[in-house]
Amino acid sequence: MNARQVPQRRGFTLIELLVVIAIIGILAALIFPVFSRAKESAHQASSLSNIRQLGIASALYEGDHDDMGLASTDGGMGSGMEGGWVYYPEFNVRFDVSRGALYPYVKNKDVYIEAGDGEGRSRGLSFGRNGCVTRPLILGYNAGRSASEFDRPAETPEFGEEALDERYDRTLTNDGYLNPDVDFLSSRWRGGTLVVYLDRHAKRVRIGNDTGRTLLRAGGEQCP
Repeated sequence: MNARQVPQRRGFTLIELLVVIAIIGILAALIFPVFSRAKESAHQASSLSNIRQLGIASALYEGDHDDMGLASTDGGMGSGMEGGWVYYPEFNVRFDVSRGALYPYVKNKDVYIEAGDGEGRSRGLSFGRNGCVTRPLILGYNAGRSASEFDRPAETPEFGEEALDERYDRTLTNDGYLNPDVDFLSSRWRGGTLVVYLDRHAKRVRIGNDTGRTLLRAGGEQCP
């Protein structure tokens, strides 16, 4: 009796391997952008929640201070100056938000950081406060204003995302103060920026060629 012959196993040919690799490459090209957009959407949702919490905390502060809003320090003259919504010992270097006037109403340093903002996390802050909702008092210090001064709170931004110089897709604030004359809003969210208004609703807003300065002044005549 002849021994049963064991059939030989045929391996993949070079062409078959190349076809499989090409298919994997095509699938990866289709799937990776989807993952990237999903990650961006998650970061945007988290950041929108954070900036909304800053707005709510600001309303609580006003409730405890006879309707008077937060003050803001700015520029090199504001370094080491107490009384602003955030505190920074070194201009354009680092922040200590726990020493700011808003922190007792937030009590969480992570709220001050935008999701995915590594530079903001290392410095301690991602957001800036609109200079149009304060009143210049002395160099480096801008006093708070009463909420009753604003006729259109739903159109007046309070907090936003400052851009790094003219690279509008990046987020970086040097002092937590958005000067409508010299600063820019970031457009990192597909040409849009995250804003919370004085009525405390928050949303993503597309900004135009003026990189958000019109948006900062949207409250009208109250902006200096």
